[in-house]
Amino acid sequence: MFHYNREFEQLSQPFFSFTDLSVPFVPDRESQGGASTDFSISRFLDLRNKSVRPGKLVHVDSWSEIETMTEGVVKSETFLDYLRTLPWCKQGDNILVAVHKGTPEVLAQMPEREVKVFPGGIAVKMQKSVLSNFQSKFDEGQPLPVVLVWKPEAVEIWYRKIKPTDFPYDAWSDSTAAAYEQERVLIPAEDIDPQCASAHAEVFGKVNACPSMMPQY
Repeated sequence: MFHYNREFEQLSQPFFSFTDLSVPFVPDRESQGGASTDFSISRFLDLRNKSVRPGKLVHVDSWSEIETMTEGVVKSETFLDYLRTLPWCKQGDNILVAVHKGTPEVLAQMPEREVKVFPGGIAVKMQKSVLSNFQSKFDEGQPLPVVLVWKPEAVEIWYRKIKPTDFPYDAWSDSTAAAYEQERVLIPAEDIDPQCASAHAEVFGKVNACPSMMPQY
């Protein structure tokens, strides 16, 4: 698991060492005699003439290098497995909803994504300060809540900047809180895993309906 740290914000420095990153070794499928279709950590580090072992310090040049390293590992296979473990309920014919926390698995999906602000649906860029705040709260043992909405075509991550710790429950019963701006990050199913839609259908068939007080997503 990748541990995001506030050191990521120090991008004014041309190089930095991410001292809190422990990277598990992931065997490269090519080295095992098979065709490699997924981008593994070991392959990435091999291409950069680096090596890795559990707990070893990894020196990286930029935020984009961290994103590249996590793309094939956290953002694809692991995230789908992670989705399967969440406390889902269902709405309508194909919508899954889970109230959860801003964990590293969730945060790894958010950098460089388009954000839409509701009400209104105005598109804005993801701010690194938002990710930094999520990470800080997680490090303090008080992760901020998020709402994940899993549809066949995409996973949505909803959060709120105004009174974020009360989200989303206060908005379900308080009209004032319901009017606060919420932000949504959308991750297309094809960016998660080829089996995302079928996994969604499997989970949908096993869970109960959402509480009636929950708004329709």
